[in-house]
Amino acid sequence: MSSIVSDRVGKLFEELEAVAAALPAAAVMPGTPGGAGITGGAEQAYRSTVLDLLNRLLVRPNRPRPGLQTVHETLAAFYAAQKARATGEPHGVDAIAVARADYGGPGAGGQGDQVEWLVVAAAAIHVYGHVVEDLLQQTLPLAEDVYYWESVASTPANVLLYSVQTAPARGLRAARAIVGDARGRLAARPSVRDWLDELKRAFHGQQRAAANVFTASASVSGVRRALSLAPIYAGVHRRQEELRALRTLQATALGLLVGRGMSVDRTNWQDSVTAGVALLEGVVADVAAAAPPDTLAARATAAAVPAATPGALALRVLQLVDERVPGYRAAHAAVLARAARPGPLTRLWPGLLAGAVFGTAALRAIFNRRADLAEWAREAAAMAADFWANWVVEPVRNIAATIRHDAGAQVAIVGRQSLQADMASLERMVVDFTADTAGGLGDEAVEDLRARVREGDLSSVLRIYEQELQRPLASVVRGQLVRTLLIQVQKTKVDVELAATGIDKLLKSQELVFGVVAALPSALACYGVLGWVHSVYTGKGLRLRGRQGQIVARVLGNVDRILTVDPGPDTLSYTSHGHLLCEASVLRTYADIVPTEVRADYLRDLGDLENIGLGLVAQRRTLDRVWRLYQKYL
Repeated sequence: MSSIVSDRVGKLFEELEAVAAALPAAAVMPGTPGGAGITGGAEQAYRSTVLDLLNRLLVRPNRPRPGLQTVHETLAAFYAAQKARATGEPHGVDAIAVARADYGGPGAGGQGDQVEWLVVAAAAIHVYGHVVEDLLQQTLPLAEDVYYWESVASTPANVLLYSVQTAPARGLRAARAIVGDARGRLAARPSVRDWLDELKRAFHGQQRAAANVFTASASVSGVRRALSLAPIYAGVHRRQEELRALRTLQATALGLLVGRGMSVDRTNWQDSVTAGVALLEGVVADVAAAAPPDTLAARATAAAVPAATPGALALRVLQLVDERVPGYRAAHAAVLARAARPGPLTRLWPGLLAGAVFGTAALRAIFNRRADLAEWAREAAAMAADFWANWVVEPVRNIAATIRHDAGAQVAIVGRQSLQADMASLERMVVDFTADTAGGLGDEAVEDLRARVREGDLSSVLRIYEQELQRPLASVVRGQLVRTLLIQVQKTKVDVELAATGIDKLLKSQELVFGVVAALPSALACYGVLGWVHSVYTGKGLRLRGRQGQIVARVLGNVDRILTVDPGPDTLSYTSHGHLLCEASVLRTYADIVPTEVRADYLRDLGDLENIGLGLVAQRRTLDRVWRLYQKYL
């Protein structure tokens, strides 16, 4: 049961329980202390039966609401027990047969007491809820069927496709019509020649009927005439209009039942329940008879004849469930059989036939390439395993090692000891060279020279290098030019290692960033694949959420149009209210698109939007609030 109907039925039962709580014990159960009326064990057994039946019909938090068949059986048992009490004769085992025998009569029992009225009122509320739920669930799919016929009639190509899809069914109907026409004209024992002649005449009669339909479609374009699609267009428009009329009628009935339907007036609750049953009877009868919506809406002001006894009202409710509800359901099914969109097999058989024709060649090609396909599958599996090991597991391990400061996981361009060894070698080379050229150095001079070398000062070597360059050839043979050049080569090596060390420090400071960046592409790829698998498995995903947002936006647009186009000055008409309830039911279906923390507010706003008593101005403001607060979630 939808939330709209559940809320409505729940409020009615709250009112009914409040009425029962306000009644004195003697009024509810005559014969209890303070009252009189229980005269024996039979009367006590009857009271116990009635209370048990009432308990079955009351709504409880942890108990599912009874179905229509259960309500019918419970109310029939109540009526049979009441009749047995009044007549003094047992009613047997078939309580429904007892009730059916009294349909249209005044009912059994006397004026009744409050507990009997409570049983009938509870049953009437349940029947009201089921009828409203039926109307709501029957009206919602009609919009999709109307959209389907609109899409078919929108272009000649769609009409041509529809004609191909329905060609077998139309051919079968035409053949049946021809055979039936010929059979009706023939004698009891016709000859083969008579059969052929009559079949020929019936065929020509069907041709003339189709030609009349084609000629009557004066508004069709030349393309449609050229394609001989006029009969198809006529059938599409006929179904479309029939579904629109049914949708308008059921929307009017739904709006009338929700706006002016069942109520429990605490001051005069028996008459209010009786009036609700009378309105329910009239609405169901009008829907079954396909009465005009104006006739249906006029029942809102019709005076209801109060039931004299709870037994009489119980009979009316039983007859409503037993005869009238199946009647309007059958009428709805008959309209759908004529005008609903074709079934899946009718719409898909051209594609299935094409698949059967061309699928054999495709299967043969797949079978011939089965070895290549198996090899491709093995390579794909190996590639997936390598991707997982090298681009998912390994980067994650590197990130973990970086966080733990593992020595082997640190990024480095040069080794830790390489710079120190090269610097020490350069210091020794400079100290030895200076000592050889200066004739010896003291300890303080050596330490001072080492300090200058560590700072990059090679002035003692460069001065001799400059002097040697004045006699380059002689210096190469007898001087120190080669030695000074080698010292400078070592100095260049140390400078390069110093620069690489600086880069190492920079890399080390950003090592975690590099690890995360390395793992990010593979993580995104895995997230996308796993998200797609999850969306396929659960039916949810970003694309589905986007489609849900589009549906909610379209439904809100429909609600805006209903509130804007309705001609009523203060309140919606019953037809528009019914359409609004259908759209609001769709919005409730997609309530999970709104975050959990604001979903209760969203449903509360939908309840305000459905409330016809607020008036058009308040409903329009409510719609503006819904757009303003929840549009960001679409």
